[in-house]
Amino acid sequence: MSFKKLENGGLNDPFAKVKYNSRGTRFSAGIDYHCFSHAKTQKDFRRNAVSKNLGSEIDVTADYALTKITNLQVGASPMGATNSMEYAQDISPGSWPAIDISF
Repeated sequence: MSFKKLENGGLNDPFAKVKYNSRGTRFSAGIDYHCFSHAKTQKDFRRNAVSKNLGSEIDVTADYALTKITNLQVGASPMGATNSMEYAQDISPGSWPAIDISF
């Protein structure tokens, strides 16, 4: 995710992860929680301070090893954006599904 209006303010992204790896099978699953915030105080076009809290996101993924070198990953990332996120990124709360195949 690229943030276009941070005015060199930087981005904080503390996160927590939980991952499950099955024994004897090729399946794993994970949940990541992100809490996005501005690193420095930002101002809107009227020069008023904007809240540092940008919102949070939960990434849910499931992986299956098709072969020793090929992996299929399916996931979704629901996001709860704040008004500050809408200012920084021009996006509203939403969800992003994904399917990846890697070699």
